[in-house]
Amino acid sequence: MEAASGAVPRPDATAPSPGTAPTATRAAEAEEVREARYAGELGGTDLSRLLGLSDGIFAFAMTLLVIYLVPPSTIGRLGQDLPLLETYVIGFLVLAVWWSSHHRLFLHIHRWDRGLLWTNLALLMTIAVQPFFIDLWITFPNTTEAGVAYTMLELVTGSLMALVWLHAARARRLLAPGLPETIVAGTTQRVLLAPLVFLVALGVAFVAPRYTVDLFVLLLPAQLIVGRIRRPRRRVAAGATRDRPLA
Repeated sequence: MEAASGAVPRPDATAPSPGTAPTATRAAEAEEVREARYAGELGGTDLSRLLGLSDGIFAFAMTLLVIYLVPPSTIGRLGQDLPLLETYVIGFLVLAVWWSSHHRLFLHIHRWDRGLLWTNLALLMTIAVQPFFIDLWITFPNTTEAGVAYTMLELVTGSLMALVWLHAARARRLLAPGLPETIVAGTTQRVLLAPLVFLVALGVAFVAPRYTVDLFVLLLPAQLIVGRIRRPRRRVAAGATRDRPLA
């Protein structure tokens, strides 16, 4: 008993040795920094600010178009201002198509990252400057320079819209979980169609500039046609799945 009471107690193996606690703290802090950096690169699921800014810029550009509609000096000159009204309607419809496309894309995009944010901001820059290029066409109508400039803007806008989708759909990193492949493929076809339409319009701008803006209207029916082509395929695929015999 005396020997036992006089024995030197053995150190607890679980007790941290001097200098271990600060090292563990530094390791934990470094891990938190890495996680924060990773979260900043990966992004998140809250798209409210991104969509709020986007809708605001689209609304601003659409509203700004109306300032170019100046009443004629006399009612007899109303017919002479019909080309101006036509340009306004086409410009508004083009912006409406861009907004509708943007809206459809973000029905399927459920996450954001820095790449998506900056690509979307570049797209919004082309949307915000649309009224200037429409005014350029109104000031210098039927000219090759104005037609090429306006068409180039729409070509860049369509390309950036496609980049937004292609970035989000790459490896499905930012898409909604379980999104069917038919929807991904159909959306990809839609976004790639717009640059093709404006590429054709760009060629027309060099040959017959007066018809350049009129060709912009083809964007809406072209997208509707692609949508109708994709729907029967989805129905057939769904029917084939239902009729497949059980194993």
